[in-house]
Amino acid sequence: MSALDPVDPVVPAPAAWHHRGMTAPVPDSARLIAAGAAELLAQNPIQPGRVTPHKAFDGTGVRIRHIAMDANTVLTEHSVPRPILVSVVAGRVRFSIGEVTHTLVAGGIIHVDASVRHDVAADEPSHLLICLLG
Repeated sequence: MSALDPVDPVVPAPAAWHHRGMTAPVPDSARLIAAGAAELLAQNPIQPGRVTPHKAFDGTGVRIRHIAMDANTVLTEHSVPRPILVSVVAGRVRFSIGEVTHTLVAGGIIHVDASVRHDVAADEPSHLLICLLG
């Protein structure tokens, strides 16, 4: 039996998962949210002229929301009662807290304490992941 042959006829050996383009089975104590950026973006496509939220995950101590924003849309000033981590998956946004504005692109991450007012403006079609902590 080669390294690419399945050990079990139903579940291939771990070495075969990547080679065959498969995702490894996920135990009950874990949940695969997306195997890559393309899969994540497809879960909440950009809608013309809109900001659209999508519940990506709710678990112990964390909730994840996927926000899709078309170009020139704004998530108006608001606050969240929990600390958050905001990461840009795709696009370019301006993230403002008071008089300070940060420009974030894909890979950019910002932490915001609980109850801090902020707004987000998309300069181009953008996807954000919001992790609500605690």
